[in-house]
Amino acid sequence: MTEEEIKTERLKLKNNLSYLRLQERAGKATAAEVARAELAWSTFSSAPAETLKATATPPPAPQGPAWQSENPADTLTPEVALIVEELRKQQSDLDYEKRSLSMQLQAVPKDVACPEITKQILELREQWMALGDEIRFVIANGQRPTEERPKEFDAEAYRSQLPNDRYQLSKLIENMNINVHYRWPQRLAQAKTEAKKAEYRLKIAKGERELDILRQYFKSIQ
Repeated sequence: MTEEEIKTERLKLKNNLSYLRLQERAGKATAAEVARAELAWSTFSSAPAETLKATATPPPAPQGPAWQSENPADTLTPEVALIVEELRKQQSDLDYEKRSLSMQLQAVPKDVACPEITKQILELREQWMALGDEIRFVIANGQRPTEERPKEFDAEAYRSQLPNDRYQLSKLIENMNINVHYRWPQRLAQAKTEAKKAEYRLKIAKGERELDILRQYFKSIQ
C-alpha cells in the first residue's frame, strides 16, 4: 500500500466507526457491529507503517455501511465528515425525542385528543427532514448551506465535452434554459428547507454559466 492508500483506508475505517456509533445510538446498529468496526480501526491504526506499505491491497472493509458520499468513488474529507457526523447526531437526538413523544401518545386512549403532542411530533419530523436535506447538501457540496459558495467551474473543461452538432447543442440550450428560468426557480420557490433552497440557488448559478457557454459555442459553429 502507498502512503495515500494507507491514509484513505484509515479515514474510511474511522468514518465507518463514527457512523456506526451514531447508528447504535439511534437503535439502527448493534453493539457487535460497533465492536467489529472498533477492532478494524484500532488494528489498522496501530499497525506499523512498514507492515502496511508491504501489504499489496488494503484489508477488507468491515461489515456495515461505509461513510461515503452519494458518489461511492468520493470519500468524504475529514472536515466534511465531521459536519455530517454532527448533523447525524442532531438527527439521532430528534429521533429519541420523537420516539419518547410517540410512546406518550400510545399511552393515551384513542378517543382522547392530544393536539399538543401530535404537533410536537410533526415539528420534530420536519426538523429531522430538514437535517436530512442539509446532510445531502453537505455531502454533495462539501459545505453547509449557509456558506453557499459556488463550486469551482472549469469553463474550458465544460466546453471541451460539448457536441459539435448544432442540433444537439440547440436541444441542450433548450433544456438548460428551461431548467435555469423555469424548473429550478419553481423548485426553489417550493423548497421548504434552507438546504434545498441553497441547492437550487447553486444549480441556477451554475446553469447560467453553462447556458452562456452553450450559446457562445452554438454561435461559433457553422
